[in-house]
Amino acid sequence: MADQLELATLHRIGSADPMKRERYTFDFVVNGMSLFEATQASRFDICGSLSDPKFEPEVARRLNGGIAATLTSDVPAGSGRRVLRGT
Repeated sequence: MADQLELATLHRIGSADPMKRERYTFDFVVNGMSLFEATQASRFDICGSLSDPKFEPEVARRLNGGIAATLTSDVPAGSGRRVLRGT
């Protein structure tokens, strides 16, 4: 059976701290398990960089393309970074 990767909208509630504003981003769900929950990311205020265009169209239009290109681009060998390659 092949593993399944899904994206789920993740809503982060804002706070008085301007660096922790309300945000709609994505959670990676692998075989039904949320990586946000599995890594306890909420304890460390880790929030994804990709914005959900359904809720934040202006932010998504401005940022998502560049971030997605960075996440999916090839990285030279020896750089110590991993790259997912399609099959």
